[in-house]
Amino acid sequence: MAWAVLGTAGGKAPDLPPARALSDVLTEVDPTTLNMGSRDLLAALSDTVTSAMGWQPPHAEDVVLAHPAVRAALTPIADVVADNPRSGWWTAPLDRDTQIYTRFEPTTVVGRPRGTAAERLRRWRDGIADQERAAAQYRASHPSTPLGGMWWVTPALAGLDKTTRALPDAGSAALWLTEDEMGWESADLVPCTVDPHALVLEIDGPDAWASLVASYPLDVTSSRAPDWWGAVDAHEGDWLIPDWSAVAADFAGVHVSVLAWLMTSGEAVSPRPRATTTLAGWDPDATWWLTDGVHHADTGHLWVRQDQNWVRAS
Repeated sequence: MAWAVLGTAGGKAPDLPPARALSDVLTEVDPTTLNMGSRDLLAALSDTVTSAMGWQPPHAEDVVLAHPAVRAALTPIADVVADNPRSGWWTAPLDRDTQIYTRFEPTTVVGRPRGTAAERLRRWRDGIADQERAAAQYRASHPSTPLGGMWWVTPALAGLDKTTRALPDAGSAALWLTEDEMGWESADLVPCTVDPHALVLEIDGPDAWASLVASYPLDVTSSRAPDWWGAVDAHEGDWLIPDWSAVAADFAGVHVSVLAWLMTSGEAVSPRPRATTTLAGWDPDATWWLTDGVHHADTGHLWVRQDQNWVRAS
């Protein structure tokens, strides 16, 4: 289970002096002396998630961490993290009994989504088609001008529910593990009830993600390629994401475990020959619900950020 800490950004690292120096330091660490509590692990995982950038090339430190010598030196530490009982939920499937809807900056007025989930997904699918046409036209007339802005694989902006599990004494997974987080200072955590019989697809790694995209492919080459060419180590063929309107015909939701996120985020995944997908914009442990089967409690609990930690305020 050394995957847990060794998930790094795509790209190949040269023989870098900083990588050699870091690997030398890491080999001097005795992993058995590391005392990692739940908050320590969560804070480290949070740093990893919030530094993920699916829209640009990896930072210099990511390239160093991807170096084979550094990865080899990290393996004993990763083994200790993976064996820590406090990280056991990183491999767990959806916990139907503890789902939380995390609404950041709850003072913001949010209108109710229009229509059923199926109707919202049809509008989402039509919007993707419009984006592809507009991006293709723009690239045809401006071939040397960068075009970006579309980098996520989720049905974001479709008005669907996204939930994560509750974490004892830490609120919810979403409080800590949100990609491209905006520095929010407060959040309302609302318990949710989900259908115990709802069919949820579990994504536990790159193969499961590849299978999902292969089964429900949606070509987004024109709109996503300008961002993903820099962020993911693949530069030929088509770029695909799941067609969530089609997925919804078979599954009520899709859950990505922390393990799956660590193994798949930012990596080039091939769902078919000459086609690439990746996992970008999907938070660890998040379930996106594609149907109307999630029921929110009438009230939630306010959490606020204090000195880089989240604490319950009410």
